[in-house]
Amino acid sequence: EHIVDRLILGDRNISERHESVCMLFSDIVGWTPMSELIPTQQLIDLLNELFSEFDKLTEKHGVFKADTIGDAYIVAAGHEGQAGSLDATLRVCEFAMDMLEVVKSITPPNGMQLQIRVGIHTGPAYSGVVGSKVPKFSFFGDTVNTAARLEQSSVPGCINMSNSCRQALAREVARSGRSFAGWLSHMGASIVKRDPIEIKGKGVMELFFLCPKGVSSQLAIRLSKSKMQERVSISESTLNVSELSFEPGEFVVREDRLKGEVSRLEASNQEAWSEVE
Repeated sequence: EHIVDRLILGDRNISERHESVCMLFSDIVGWTPMSELIPTQQLIDLLNELFSEFDKLTEKHGVFKADTIGDAYIVAAGHEGQAGSLDATLRVCEFAMDMLEVVKSITPPNGMQLQIRVGIHTGPAYSGVVGSKVPKFSFFGDTVNTAARLEQSSVPGCINMSNSCRQALAREVARSGRSFAGWLSHMGASIVKRDPIEIKGKGVMELFFLCPKGVSSQLAIRLSKSKMQERVSISESTLNVSELSFEPGEFVVREDRLKGEVSRLEASNQEAWSEVE
């Protein structure tokens, strides 16, 4: 609102630096092939229905709808000032969890299961109004680019977050007077730790998946049955802690155990998470 007020007063040189902003990027899995199968009007109706539901969630969680680009939906929080940055990551993560629930309630005309990928990163950023024709308030900087990269390396039905995002989330949950495990339980969520992976433009990063509990537990069960995990038996509780360990309310799983599962999920849009539900 303060940006609008400055524009009304004739200020055209609007730029701000933010110490901590939480950025979220999401997109629809398989959007390009889907757009080739669904008539244009039905495709637009689908996108409008989904984004309208996301818009409602921005109001619920007090996050800022930064942009939409094709099937991508972008959100930010923490740029509102010092007070806003105190719980920005918490608001965005709860918004993201609700996004995953909303998607389940929307069915494309072709009957396929709708899925999204989500990436979240917390860090410093810049914002400002650019352009003289249809001026646009936008965010810039490494945090924005990193959030976009995390979305690209995410998994359908999960939220890919950076370590800085996870740390900010833990601090903000504690600030609200709750334990992190308690918050995860309240959200019906678990955290899956990934092995450090290479992110374009960033190098090796430590990442985590924030998932609905059914998704993460199902991943663990599937992984325990794979040939790659013959040494691990969840049913007998003979776990090699270096490869698969559990903490209260949270899963920690080696990334190499996820690779085969990720490939399989990506290859089958219709069946990706039907078994999980």
